[in-house]
Amino acid sequence: MATNTIGLTLIEDSHEVEVVYVDGKYTPTKDLKKSQPWMASRWPSKRDFPSGQFRLRAYSPYLRTTWQREWKIRDGQDLSRFAKTVARELRKATTEISEEFAVASEQIRREREEWARQREKWRIEHDNKIRQEAVTKSTVALEGIISDWCRVKKIHEFFDELETAIGHSPDERKAQLHDRLHSARELTRIPDVLEILKAWKTPEEIYEEKKRRG
Repeated sequence: MATNTIGLTLIEDSHEVEVVYVDGKYTPTKDLKKSQPWMASRWPSKRDFPSGQFRLRAYSPYLRTTWQREWKIRDGQDLSRFAKTVARELRKATTEISEEFAVASEQIRREREEWARQREKWRIEHDNKIRQEAVTKSTVALEGIISDWCRVKKIHEFFDELETAIGHSPDERKAQLHDRLHSARELTRIPDVLEILKAWKTPEEIYEEKKRRG
């Protein structure tokens, strides 16, 4: 840090004073004892009042630095000499402030790096979770397609075997059996496995879709 910035604050101290609430304001009892002594003992309380005593506070404005100095300003003090004293001490303090600032900056840098690493770790974990969920969802859907395909094959085999059996049955029964077979075919719901396969999504497709949705 080539140059230092130092904050300055002028502070007026307060002190506790015994007061009485008179005519809409708090008046010190010591003042009432002189002008209205009969009022001085009427429900006194304690309040903070400006003392007329001042302090000059210098401080480091940089994040996570704690350097601070204070000087009391006495009544009748030579302010020119006071200012020179303060300026001299502030010049000496620049090294301490710079060192404290450097330590704080390094700490902040490390914390930011750690935070960045943690966020990257969370990102990877979340990404892996999405990928695993995509694989699971795609696999379950594919297993459903396989199950549907096996069911379709069994249905077709069932009706094919029935049709073969009807072909070997007595002629007087064939017409009735063919009607029954036709009705059974009409009643049976056969999944359109090819359409289901067309709509099926790979793990990568599911993953990309979830990524787009955030």
